[in-house]
Amino acid sequence: MKQKWFLSLLIGLLACSVSAFAQDSRDVTFSVNMTVQIEKNNFNPATDTVYVRGELNEWGQTAMSREGITDIWSVTAPVVGAANTTSQYKFCIGDEGWESRGNRTFQLGPANTPQTLDIVFFNDEEPVGDEVQAAVTFSVDMSVEIAENRFDPEGGQDVLVRGSFNGWAGNAAELDREDNTSVYSGTFNITTQENALVLYKFVYTTSGDDAWEGKIDNRSFRMGDGSPQTLPTVVFNNETPVQPKDLQFTAGTWNPAATGNYEFELTRVDDPMDPGQIALSSDNEDAVTVPLSVTFDTGSNTVTFLANVVSLTNGDATITASNTTSGAWDTYTVRAPTLAINGPWEIYAAGPVSYVLTRFAGIGDNIALESSDTDVLTVPASVTFGGDSNEVAFAATAIAVGQATITATAANGIKAEFNVTFGAPRLELNGPVSVTAGDSKTYTLTRYGPVGDEVNLASDDTDVMTVPASVTFGYEQDSVTFQATAVAPGTTVLRAGNDDATATPLNVTVNAGGNVIANDHAGNYTIATFTNGANQGFGFGPWDFWNVPATLGDSTEGGGGDLNSSNGLSFKFAGDNNNGWCNARRNFDGALGVGSVLSFTFTYNWDGGNRGVDIFCSTGQFANLINVVHPDTFQVNGQTISTNYSPGAVVEVEITQEADGIAMTLTRSVGGTPNLTYTTNIANALPATGFSMYCGGYDYSVDDEAKYAIYMNDLRIVSQSGPVAKLVLSGPTKIWLGEELLPLYTLTRSGEVADLVNLTSSDTGVMTVPATVTFASEENTVTFTGAVVAVGATALTAENDDATSAPLNVLVAERPDYVMYDDASLYAGGAWTATPAHQTGFSDWTVTTSPEMEGSHRGVFIGSSPIEGMDEDGVSFGLYANWDSVVEPDPLPEIKVSRTFPALAVGQTFSVDVGYNWSGGAKGLKLKGTYEGNTFDRIELFNSGNDTWSYKLDGDDQTITVVWDGYVNGGFVGTVQVTCTAENTYDLSFQRAREVAFVVTNVTLPGGIDTVEFYNWNGGSGSEQDFFFNRMGIIGEAAPSLAFIAGTWNPSALGDYQFTLRRTGSTGNEMIVLESDNTNSVTVPAFVWFDDDDATTSFNATVVSLTEGDAKIIASNTLSGVWAEYTVKPWQGGLLPSIDTITFVAGSGQMKFQVPTGYSLIAVEGADCVVVNGGLVWEPLEEDEDFTYVYPEVTILTDAAARKMIRIRLALQVIGP
Repeated sequence: MKQKWFLSLLIGLLACSVSAFAQDSRDVTFSVNMTVQIEKNNFNPATDTVYVRGELNEWGQTAMSREGITDIWSVTAPVVGAANTTSQYKFCIGDEGWESRGNRTFQLGPANTPQTLDIVFFNDEEPVGDEVQAAVTFSVDMSVEIAENRFDPEGGQDVLVRGSFNGWAGNAAELDREDNTSVYSGTFNITTQENALVLYKFVYTTSGDDAWEGKIDNRSFRMGDGSPQTLPTVVFNNETPVQPKDLQFTAGTWNPAATGNYEFELTRVDDPMDPGQIALSSDNEDAVTVPLSVTFDTGSNTVTFLANVVSLTNGDATITASNTTSGAWDTYTVRAPTLAINGPWEIYAAGPVSYVLTRFAGIGDNIALESSDTDVLTVPASVTFGGDSNEVAFAATAIAVGQATITATAANGIKAEFNVTFGAPRLELNGPVSVTAGDSKTYTLTRYGPVGDEVNLASDDTDVMTVPASVTFGYEQDSVTFQATAVAPGTTVLRAGNDDATATPLNVTVNAGGNVIANDHAGNYTIATFTNGANQGFGFGPWDFWNVPATLGDSTEGGGGDLNSSNGLSFKFAGDNNNGWCNARRNFDGALGVGSVLSFTFTYNWDGGNRGVDIFCSTGQFANLINVVHPDTFQVNGQTISTNYSPGAVVEVEITQEADGIAMTLTRSVGGTPNLTYTTNIANALPATGFSMYCGGYDYSVDDEAKYAIYMNDLRIVSQSGPVAKLVLSGPTKIWLGEELLPLYTLTRSGEVADLVNLTSSDTGVMTVPATVTFASEENTVTFTGAVVAVGATALTAENDDATSAPLNVLVAERPDYVMYDDASLYAGGAWTATPAHQTGFSDWTVTTSPEMEGSHRGVFIGSSPIEGMDEDGVSFGLYANWDSVVEPDPLPEIKVSRTFPALAVGQTFSVDVGYNWSGGAKGLKLKGTYEGNTFDRIELFNSGNDTWSYKLDGDDQTITVVWDGYVNGGFVGTVQVTCTAENTYDLSFQRAREVAFVVTNVTLPGGIDTVEFYNWNGGSGSEQDFFFNRMGIIGEAAPSLAFIAGTWNPSALGDYQFTLRRTGSTGNEMIVLESDNTNSVTVPAFVWFDDDDATTSFNATVVSLTEGDAKIIASNTLSGVWAEYTVKPWQGGLLPSIDTITFVAGSGQMKFQVPTGYSLIAVEGADCVVVNGGLVWEPLEEDEDFTYVYPEVTILTDAAARKMIRIRLALQVIGP
């Protein structure tokens, strides 16, 4: 047998990045038994469809088919992903009939290997048998709850199991602690059908709401045949159980009843042969002292020591034990014994009064009682705790008006004191002290003590405000509300009283109807447009979100009151379900003036964590205006005003700016009936400038998210004075020197501003303006022109005695020497046409949009940008992408525009200005390059969220670099410039506004740049969310260059092949000298010519042999010295075989493929993804270092090799005689 070898070449693009590989795939068969659903009429086989939905189809729908006449539905579908990873899915009847259980999961098997999952019952509901009863044992490990101080085994808390067998309620199924462990268990008789699925969860009691397992789905077990069943012990909430410590306290006294020595025990689980000296310390030696150290005996795992309790009244003490060698440690807290008295601190009538005495840690049963003033209050001489009870009640007797202190003293000297005031009955009148004429306001009257039900009301000046003649307290009610009507501006005093008590008079000011200077509500937004930086309505600054973003929601969804706008939504603030926070802030357009009133409404339901409102001035927060905390505690600036649960309440808030602070009035109502009114004054030297909302710090089931949220709406500011006097100056901020038209500026006034206004330019050497302008009678705008003098920067200002405008910064610059140029002002009539009527040097525009969908909006426009300096003659290019449908569209809206240009040549700069305000969605631009008919991303500048802009190179996320960070008020213009300094080498410049440019030099890319693309993906509504650009051009003449742009590198037959050269930086007739370094393989003409103004020229090379090796074609311009080369690799053997599968090995970075049958491997070569002189630079890879070869498998080993272009050289075996 002979072997005849022919050198063959096979190129496989293994990777320019790992993402170039297709993911592993396999066919997976899903099956579900629908028997029970059919029996329960939840599923009609004739009309209904069951789907499998999950990560396999991005939670879309894959329909399943019935298997014959069985009740089993199945489908086989491809599932992509690496082997051994987890994939989630569920079954669903129709569009909404999801399984109520948690997501199903399975492990992906090997790629290209079919996989069949077990048949399961829909919703895990299997056919059931006759009713049976069984004793079922439940057990739960509470170690994590104990370690996190959420559950105290000694604190009187109960552990329960609740489920479908006991109506998910009640405390009958209480579990018992197993000895001194953290495990609680109990056995209960459960009656249900055989094989029925029984659902349950564990619960424990707290001082407030019961604590359920909220981080997991319902637990379940199947009922057996009636025999006893013992369920496995699980950890509460399935959290990771606490592991035994290397060193821990295993005995001690946490509640000493007297001073003296107490024994403590330490246990170690490390090497018992190590004696291990343990250092000891107490953090409160006024209460407990300990030895400096203690040492384990050889071979022993326990050691004891004595701690000395030196005082019972100096607080708790924590003992720390630490192994000085291993670093293991543990702590033990010794609690000081305490007594507490609870009961009414304010009483109004003589007679018996009930109090409760509570003990904690080391308090004996017998307690002595004493009153500091028996003329005011008397108490029994002593009380006695019964058995294990920690509470005992006693009755004091109120004698006369005055103050007294009740003292309770234990045998060990521990005391508790409680101050009591016996006062006269009284009335309190609360409500707004500053109102607007024409309004009706709610006032609240509260009684303390024995005050009669009917109370007389009066207003000192009924021409200013009227009130009802009287109000009547309801049966056993101590508060009542009434409506007062503000008639006309002025002041009055409201009074309330009867024979039993008289309220302190309430002074009220009625103001004239004010001007609404700020207003906003949720109806101005959609869920898609209410994003960070959104700013609808007027008079407020943009919303500023941090942590969990705010959104819109139905305020009644979680049991709150209805304060929704006409779109059924309110502003919604909700933290995540893992103690995270939602924060949002909003400033006013200006500080509140004296007499101005900020008003809003809000609602909430459940009270976990914290939620509320803060108020700010120019120096920061000065009041925690509202805070709602557990248990049902409503606070205003730290003062608790209510502890009553009030579901469905709407709270109306008014904040009036005063000279020395704010006055706040709130009214809480349910169903329109007020149940709380509160008024307070908060002193602060500076006026309010904004507010913020917060909500979070709680741990809840995701299903309860709306119940923990806080909702807000109807923001308004009413000013008692007229509109604020204001001047606004607008006009062009970037001007080219030498323009024929003078820049035109507009001055706008609002409020009381005089007609005559002075104008100034900060640098008259750059631009001059008229000394004054005059508004025409009853006109609020006036225009003037500036005179450009020279290059530079200046600031224009307009002012008079009434107002001063903000400076308008103007830059005068020399227009660059563009060889190509386009801007929005050049489009006739402001119409953005794909084929501009004017000359630009660029190609026509290509516009690409996402599919047309209801409520989805995306497109292009030419119009005015709100960003200073963006417009050219008043207009810019703009891209918008937003949606307003109820259901989020899929895909989300996107707009892309692109155009091509001759490849950026050495010495040339691409330049464009981009304009950006808010960071919704994704916005940016890409500079692309074409190579062998394919277009590749070369440079991308994009908004990467949170007002951050970054660039990346060649589509590689590893190159992402931040260039601009932080929000610029009002948005900014950014100038992007890319300069070609050498072949495939570029300098990048990113300059935001007038900041110092971010410059990157000597960036090497795989090829040239000849395309620009701008995009806006789901940016959001409003001009603040649109993406703008303008002034796009190429600056500078190209330096001479020469490059091959087409040819055949792997001819398979003898004959002529066409090659194409491109030149830059030169024109006219030019001769290019050609030569081949291997004329035995390839021959070329002696020269080829470029004709006048032609950028390309072609010639034929002749392949004269397929067996004489490679040939390099060299093209050179002998006058300019530029040259290019192209390597031709003739070969024989017809079409190369394909490589069937390339496998990426997750984790190791290795890639594997097999050499085709009938071939053997000669060499493996690699090249970086960089084109040099028209081609790739190939280098041999080292076997056993960069790759291994065990026929027929080739494994690419190193990350460096994996990121290269890989090609292999093969030998074709020809077998014959």
